[in-house]
Amino acid sequence: MSNRALQLTTIDVKYFTEYVAAYKTGNQDLANFLLNRFRPEMKLATEAWIKTKPLINPDAPGTPFDMPEYQSAAQAESDRLQTEAVDHLGDAHKANERLDEYILLTVIFTSVLFFARISTQFKSVNIQISLVAFAYLIFIVMLILVETFPIL
Repeated sequence: MSNRALQLTTIDVKYFTEYVAAYKTGNQDLANFLLNRFRPEMKLATEAWIKTKPLINPDAPGTPFDMPEYQSAAQAESDRLQTEAVDHLGDAHKANERLDEYILLTVIFTSVLFFARISTQFKSVNIQISLVAFAYLIFIVMLILVETFPIL
C-alpha cells in the first residue's frame, strides 16, 4: 500500500509541475486541462494553495503539498496498515518464542527415547536401570513442563 501511496504522490507531483509550467508559459487551456485531471485530494489542495496567492504572498506555502488540504487517502491507509502490522508483529514474536519452546521440548522428549533405547545396549543391569530411570525422570519433568505451557 505504501508503494501505491508513493505512486499517487509521484503522479500528483508530475501533474503539478506540468500545471505550473503551463501556467508560467501562459497556456491557460493546458493549465485548466491538467487542473481538471488532478486527483481530488490534489485538486482541493491546489485550489486552496492558489487562494493563498503564492506568487505575491511571501507567507504562502511553497506548494500545495504543504497545505493541510493535501491528505493522501492511500498514505493514510498505508499508515494504518503499517500500525496494524507493528501490532501483530509483537504477537508473531510471542508465537515464535512459544514455537521454539515446543521444539525444545520435542528434542528433550527425543532424548528420553534415546536413553531408553541405549539402555538395552549395556549388559549391566545397574546401568540399564539407571538409564531407564534417568529417561523416566526426564519424561516426568517434561510432562510437568508441557502442562504449564500455553496452548497455541
